[in-house]
Amino acid sequence: MQEITIQSKLTLEKYIRLMFRLTYRKFIMLFISFIGVTMLTAGILDFASVWNSIDGPPYFQLIFGTVVVFYLPFTVYRSARKNFLSHANLQENMTYTFTPEQIIIQGETFNSTTSWDKVYKVQELKGWFLIYQSKQVAHLVPKDTFSPEQIFRFREIMAAVPKLKKKAPFRTASA
Repeated sequence: MQEITIQSKLTLEKYIRLMFRLTYRKFIMLFISFIGVTMLTAGILDFASVWNSIDGPPYFQLIFGTVVVFYLPFTVYRSARKNFLSHANLQENMTYTFTPEQIIIQGETFNSTTSWDKVYKVQELKGWFLIYQSKQVAHLVPKDTFSPEQIFRFREIMAAVPKLKKKAPFRTASA
């Protein structure tokens, strides 16, 4: 198998969208959001006297619903923005070289080489490959930096790495 070399520069907009996707793909966040929207809707209807579900004003429902519907997404946005702007490495032009043995990452201010056996897992999302070094730290590689042939070859490399965790919906070369 040949090596694959791609160049990438992560933008703030893409990073924020990815952080929203990773946050809101968890069942608990979807459930809490559903409860928040339901409570906000019930509180507004109750406050407007369209539907009276409880005695007294629906302050709890309105406050809880507002926090879940507006404040939680705001905190995701704010923390993603702060994280991106405070980590210079995320903003650098990156060159990734993938071989069957290792990943070589060259930024403007750093170089890194990691063998595949040190990689925690690889996750494929709709527009991304996430190469995790641990449960919390990942290299974020946008798929739009790959050609279709390079994506196919990257999946072949992943399929050939023994004991590498591949997180669904990761597709192997045969898929």
